[in-house]
Amino acid sequence: MEKKDTGDNLQGMPTIHEELEVKRCMNRRFVTAPDTGAAWEAFSRNYLDKEENDDVKEPCRETPKSHISAKILWRIVASAAAVIAVLIVFNWNHLGRSDKHLFYEAKDDIAQVTLTDVSGNKTVVDQQKIIMSQQQNQTTVGKSQENASEIYNKILHLVTSHGKTCEITLEDGTTIWLNDESALDFPEHFSPTKREVKVSGEAYFDVAKDAKRPFIVKGEGFETRVLGTQFNIKSRSANTTKTSDPVTEITLVEGSICVTDDKGMEQRLLPGQQYFIKNGQWNRKEVDTYPITQWREGFFYFDQTSLGDILTDVGRWYNINVVLEKPELMDIILHFVAEKSQSIEEVVTSLNMLKVAQITLEDNKIVVRE
Repeated sequence: MEKKDTGDNLQGMPTIHEELEVKRCMNRRFVTAPDTGAAWEAFSRNYLDKEENDDVKEPCRETPKSHISAKILWRIVASAAAVIAVLIVFNWNHLGRSDKHLFYEAKDDIAQVTLTDVSGNKTVVDQQKIIMSQQQNQTTVGKSQENASEIYNKILHLVTSHGKTCEITLEDGTTIWLNDESALDFPEHFSPTKREVKVSGEAYFDVAKDAKRPFIVKGEGFETRVLGTQFNIKSRSANTTKTSDPVTEITLVEGSICVTDDKGMEQRLLPGQQYFIKNGQWNRKEVDTYPITQWREGFFYFDQTSLGDILTDVGRWYNINVVLEKPELMDIILHFVAEKSQSIEEVVTSLNMLKVAQITLEDNKIVVRE
């Protein structure tokens, strides 16, 4: 179609660019220009603020990275920091615990020896030696069977705590040495037919000879029967930290002894023999009785003994915690001798002279390091 001349001074046909510009100008006459500031405020109010408050209710939706609010970023950073802090604290505490093991735990008691009668009256014994009054067997003459039974059933309970030993001579002339943290139950008067006591912990017996009345010692899972002899009994349960196994050892020093175990098996021991439990089984072996009985003379005496057993006895005597960094240190076999009358500082110094571990006193506990 041929274009008419309108009288305008046009030179040639308009370009495409010029036509577009004319159209934009015409559109601006009829369309209102958008308020970009108001639009941004509405967007922020309807989207960003709502996302911060209702992020749980609203389903997740993708938003441009440039539009993530500062509050959300802060929440992410804070959460990550909290997780890192928890991991650091956990690892620190875990390493602290794994590096130090409580091997022996002290008890909350008082160093003393007590004697309790049948009525429950407890007496603190000041002297290290107790001598029971010796009575003749005629104590039952003129008394009824019932009254005699009451006399023989009057059981006394002797207990030693940490750092204490006690020597007691019974009415028949038998002398018993009780080591620390041990107990002895015995009648005030023996019957005419037998002499019977019960022991836990460790005790040394020097039994007076009496062919008519055997001397019976009962313990946890065993019973011994003798007429007159000397022997040592060690019957200790595992300590509170369960780092040491229960110990049951009957060692004959002199004379003859018959041991009946918890399975009803009888063993007759000769001097220098020991009947003991290992891994739940009873065994017999030849031993040197000297180191075993030196506690009665006031010594720590260990020969071919593990560091763990040594520190268990030391910890029990001085009632002090034993802490170590490497459990395998407790398996080291040693020969060690010290006097029980020494201070804990002196004993620790002697242990360090063995040069198998670094042993220190820290905050009322023994600490063992490699």
